[in-house]
Amino acid sequence: MELFVRPGCALSHTVRIALRLKGLEYHVYPIDSLPERVRPVLPFHRVLAQTRTTPVLHDLHRTYIQSHAINEYLDEEYPEPVLLVGTARDRVQARSLIEIITTEILPLIDDRIESVPATWPADRAAGWRQHWLSRGCTVLEAMLADNPARGHFCHGDTPTLADCYLAPMVWAAEKYMLDLEPFPTIRAIQRACMALPEFAEVALEVDD
Repeated sequence: MELFVRPGCALSHTVRIALRLKGLEYHVYPIDSLPERVRPVLPFHRVLAQTRTTPVLHDLHRTYIQSHAINEYLDEEYPEPVLLVGTARDRVQARSLIEIITTEILPLIDDRIESVPATWPADRAAGWRQHWLSRGCTVLEAMLADNPARGHFCHGDTPTLADCYLAPMVWAAEKYMLDLEPFPTIRAIQRACMALPEFAEVALEVDD
């Protein structure tokens, strides 16, 4: 199994964590090398490399894109341990949290997305990223604090798919020096995540 990434892609980190939680062996390669490492080479592979679209997972002779789609594929194809757990209500809660992170936070701070004009001074660019991180964390904190199914992790006392997304989002917040003091629930869940080698080892791998 091969995972193709680019530096600083937080959504790629979510797949690394999911793979480790499931105990699956994988190799990480830069997205530029996709056409050389995957056979047969398809026009699709060249487009992904050219646009630096990540994460990309190659498994069982097929290529998959988009972190949430990849992670749900992993949960269905390799169901132990299950990461999208609980009832339909629990799963919609997890998917909502994931969607906030993947659509309302990370795209607005990703270096590949030119949401921050290159002409802005460093302090203004940092303020932009902190604004969107803070706004997203405010929603996530309220969701998590009000969730009766929350335990040490986003759902219960074992890590789930939601935690695979929360941890890289917090790493991004720390990278851009967001004050996390107003978000005690997020901080508590992050401490639980970082106590596990599956999260701590990925954090060391992706540390820029």
